[in-house]
Amino acid sequence: MRSLITLISIAALCFIAGYTLGKKQRSVAPVPAPLVTAPMPAAEPLPEAPPAPKEIAIPTPVPAKPPASDRFATRAQMSALTLTDTKDRSLTAELIEASAYSLKVRRMSDQRVLDVPVSMLCEEDQAFAAYLYQTAKDNASSSSGTEADKIWDELFKGM
Repeated sequence: MRSLITLISIAALCFIAGYTLGKKQRSVAPVPAPLVTAPMPAAEPLPEAPPAPKEIAIPTPVPAKPPASDRFATRAQMSALTLTDTKDRSLTAELIEASAYSLKVRRMSDQRVLDVPVSMLCEEDQAFAAYLYQTAKDNASSSSGTEADKIWDELFKGM
């Protein structure tokens, strides 16, 4: 143990001595004399460079966004919808029914049926919910048939 302490002490002394000597040599080092150079002859002026060509701004084509009805139609065909609310939270669910003010959905994580108010959704999803409601309303009115069919269905509803 004693030899280890002696070895560390000697190493510390060597370090301090080297540091001190290095510091002294740096402060005593001779400053190099400035180099004397012959004056340069006057240079000829360079010929003027031709003007740089003007950059032409070429408009980059922006990919056309499909109309909202096409985007919504494609999205409505998906079995699992991801809805986002105004606080940027998302919900993955299956659509059951669309009404004017809410969407009835089945949450994928636990299969629970929820009524999601349309006012709670972000603008894009509100527009999507309006599309779903409108298409459901259009499908219901077109499949109902004529007035005579409605009466016939009403008369024989229980049979």
